Amino acid sequence: MSGNGQGSGRQRPDAVRADWGQVRGEQRHRVPLFEALVRHASRHPLSLHVPGHRGERHFDDEGRRFFASVLPLDVTELSGLDDLYQPQGPIREAQALAAEAFGAEETFFLVNGSTAGNLAMVLSTCRPGDTLLVGRDAHRSVFHACMLAGVRAVLLPAGVHPRFAVSCGIDAVTVRQGLARYPEARAVLLTNPNYYGMGRALAAIAETVHAHGIPLLVDEAHGAHFVFHAALPPTALSEGADMVVQSAHKTLPALTMGAFLHLQGPRVNHWNVRQALAMIQTSSPSYPIMASLDLARRWMQTEGHRRLEWLIEEAQRLREWLQQAGWIVPQSSDAHYDWTDPLRLLLHHPEVPGFAVARQLEAAAIFPEMADPLQVVCVVTAANRRSDLARLQSVLAAVDRSVRPASITQALKDQLVAGWRAVYEDSGYTVVDFSLEHIHQVPEMVNWPSALDRRSAGMVVPYPPGIPLLLPGERIRPSHLALLEVYHRMEAHVQGLWAGKLAVMPENRDDNR
Repeated sequence: MSGNGQGSGRQRPDAVRADWGQVRGEQRHRVPLFEALVRHASRHPLSLHVPGHRGERHFDDEGRRFFASVLPLDVTELSGLDDLYQPQGPIREAQALAAEAFGAEETFFLVNGSTAGNLAMVLSTCRPGDTLLVGRDAHRSVFHACMLAGVRAVLLPAGVHPRFAVSCGIDAVTVRQGLARYPEARAVLLTNPNYYGMGRALAAIAETVHAHGIPLLVDEAHGAHFVFHAALPPTALSEGADMVVQSAHKTLPALTMGAFLHLQGPRVNHWNVRQALAMIQTSSPSYPIMASLDLARRWMQTEGHRRLEWLIEEAQRLREWLQQAGWIVPQSSDAHYDWTDPLRLLLHHPEVPGFAVARQLEAAAIFPEMADPLQVVCVVTAANRRSDLARLQSVLAAVDRSVRPASITQALKDQLVAGWRAVYEDSGYTVVDFSLEHIHQVPEMVNWPSALDRRSAGMVVPYPPGIPLLLPGERIRPSHLALLEVYHRMEAHVQGLWAGKLAVMPENRDDNR
């Protein structure tokens, strides 16, 4: 909304929601890009352009059953279908409707996920050598952005929850101290909420950042649904963030890789953002993905609120049952975070490891979003049904608590918490001069227990949630190896760990980081 372009840009979430009834009359019921694609398909066009499948006629016979309906919409930049990187027609209109729905000054459709948004935020804001304050708990795509931009990153320490062993975000005090130490910072980039649905209040942080005359950038990948119901947490835009990335495909009914980049306020250079997006996204953007963003926005505005109303209540009932059944449920707030997403179900049982719970759910054909050594995360969206939560509860009621491996002791849990605290909290305000130099190095592969005091040649990332344990050039400390031991015992997937070996920099490399 144009009214968000002045001052901090803050607008109460309920004010944004209240505007929906007046948003360009009935325009919010339109899906301009999807409508344009349907009009084109209705002409039964002869395709002499890419892509090569020519609709469903010559698509693989077995695959046609599933892809036939979407193939006529899988086209390219034809007359009347607009251009993602210089939109003047239905894409421009669809993005404008999204901006109004989310309370942004301008919204861009992303076809390469929130990763593209994180890259664009950093590349459009920072020049090589600029200082950027970044939460140490950022997704790996944020650190890839730092490498591509060649920034000097100050890693802000993040608190770790003593029971769940997860980072709970960056608080206002940490940001204020970081800016006091590094007043030359070009921007601050935070992740909010985390993968587990825990978040921090951003209003005070935004005021502090803006007092320094710089923008607040927020990776809100898991919060695209927040604006659609008053019982959900406040959006980063409503609390004053200048640029916000959201993964529509994570919590809205959009296709995978569909995401938004929202902008507001005078601290953002819209031209720079457009140039960055044109560089880092594909030059052949997917029309089905873009159309799904258009459709997801309309569905959430017209149907989502009604469904969220009872889904939030059902999720709360399930959460109360979990507590009664002996599961540990995050409270709405505690000393380590300010709020939790009521639709993010964290399943933590003191007697059963997260991976064991996940295996039992999958045996019953219930597939959660992720599992780590201690808990499972289930994502509930407006597209779920009451029966989905009832089915989940019935399987959780029958979870076998005797499957706890002997190796999963309280000592190991304590080691997990201590290890992540050493990575997130105790490292202080670490300064890293990011570059792409590491990709040109020929690494040495060593058994990970022998990697102590070597420098990592790449990222080492327990996945999900995709937050790096080790960054390129970072010296490997005992806490890193202790965490790798935990993940090794749990047979967890760790990107950057190759058959028990880590890639490290050659010992004769002179690196002062």
